[in-house]
Amino acid sequence: MNVTGENELAAAAAAAAECVGVGVADAVLVVYNDEQRVIAEALAAAARPRARTLRLLCFAALSRHGEEPPVEVAEAMAAADVVFAPTSFSLTQTQARMQATS
Repeated sequence: MNVTGENELAAAAAAAAECVGVGVADAVLVVYNDEQRVIAEALAAAARPRARTLRLLCFAALSRHGEEPPVEVAEAMAAADVVFAPTSFSLTQTQARMQATS
């Protein structure tokens, strides 16, 4: 990635952290697949100075949208206040996401 791309990615990640409202009381989790490592690291860098804690958790890419993530990922999502999920396939329609946001 070139410098311009890195700057744009950093700005986008900062905007995401700002829009979500990451604050000093928040435990932030970034779950990702290796293919999205650069995005995950940018989100983590943007959230780190705003959050109480930050955890990056990489897991193997799933096979389709809506497939449940591994138990470790689901449990981490449920324990976090804020979850960023730059993954190959969407976790939006999973029980793990629904339990994490209930």
